[in-house]
Amino acid sequence: MHNYGTQITMKYDLETTEQIITDNSKKTENSDSLNKVLANRKKMFLAKRSQILFAEPILKFNGIGTIYKNSITIIQGKSGSHKSRFSETLIQELLKKNENILLVDTERNTEEHLPLVIQNLQRSFGVPFTEDLKNFDCISMIGVDRNERIKTIEDYIRLNNFKGIIVIDVVSDIVVDFNNSSETQEFFDKANDLISQLNVSFLLVIHENPSINDKKARGHLGTESRNKASVTISISSVKDNKLKVEYLKTRHEKLPEPFFMCYDEGTKLLKRCSENYDETEDQIDNVIQSCFSKISKAELHKKIGEIINRSDARSINKRIK
Repeated sequence: MHNYGTQITMKYDLETTEQIITDNSKKTENSDSLNKVLANRKKMFLAKRSQILFAEPILKFNGIGTIYKNSITIIQGKSGSHKSRFSETLIQELLKKNENILLVDTERNTEEHLPLVIQNLQRSFGVPFTEDLKNFDCISMIGVDRNERIKTIEDYIRLNNFKGIIVIDVVSDIVVDFNNSSETQEFFDKANDLISQLNVSFLLVIHENPSINDKKARGHLGTESRNKASVTISISSVKDNKLKVEYLKTRHEKLPEPFFMCYDEGTKLLKRCSENYDETEDQIDNVIQSCFSKISKAELHKKIGEIINRSDARSINKRIK
């Protein structure tokens, strides 16, 4: 029988570790990356000494936590779903709370379309067009090389020491290839750096895949945006000029029921619809369009029957026609 002697267990506690780190840091020069890790570690252990109270959202919309401090919120939707108009509605609500807003636009021209967006916001606050809206700034990426857009946004933020909510519409235009994982990681790494260093939050607008029943934002950028975001909202057009607002992801609360919004001709923004909306016809249309020529007539009847809670062929055929 072998005798290994008395086994000694090294005690690993925070106080001992702190002393070792301090002593060794005096002997060698730490890298920038290691210094960041040490700073984050110190912040974390200081925070855990007190009760953790989750921050209230900067903005609750329709009673739902929508934008949080130092976080990312995603608005996604298919082409023509008015996701930009919904983001402008959130901007209006944020300005009511005296939050600083920087709108970074990638699509609209700077002669008519983008100035009109600013005018609509000013009109909602009664600010004359000859004056500027308080707490609001706007820049365009038109003419800026895609390889330079992330860096240009960072340079502008640091140039004017901006602190507040950065709205990027559309975020897929900030990178060269939204299916490139390296570019996607570079963008979100930079966004998180700015969040931690400059006390900002991001509201990102992105396109959804064009397929009718596909709620995924486009490309690898869309996949990562869902992973990184605290809140993800999907906007879709339904009948009678209404928009369906559906929260796909929320922080610290269960997913709420979808609600519906309408275009307000007066403010040129969106407002909550006063009446409920029956989605049955839209669900039927989506089933027919997505399944047409792909499934048998019997299977199609079964799907429609499940939606309308009927099984007789006459009722189902009336819906299909």
